[in-house]
Amino acid sequence: MEIIPYTSVGSLKLHMTSEEIAAQLKEEPKRFRKHDDDMMLSDHYVEAGILVYYKADGKCDSIELTDQRDPVIEGIHFMKMPSIKAKKLLLQLDEEMIDLEDMAFSKKSGN
Repeated sequence: MEIIPYTSVGSLKLHMTSEEIAAQLKEEPKRFRKHDDDMMLSDHYVEAGILVYYKADGKCDSIELTDQRDPVIEGIHFMKMPSIKAKKLLLQLDEEMIDLEDMAFSKKSGN
């Protein structure tokens, strides 16, 4: 599933409504609150392996993929490789990557 940072994940685009996302995924989501104080409910599309989070205006703010998806950034399939190799490649894409022992964050790559 191709990720275009700060724009889209596959056919899902940031700023879409929950109705627009549900129409794309053709699956009824499980609704939940990621944090107790969240104002908006989030959607978990279990079969699709996608979690969607919304801002107060009801528009998609971020999209998270579960392990069953194959996220691709700039042609790189990060889930198909050891984490050490994935971090090295991510660092090549973003020299300001933040490396936490069991995960990495890249603002440039949107993850």
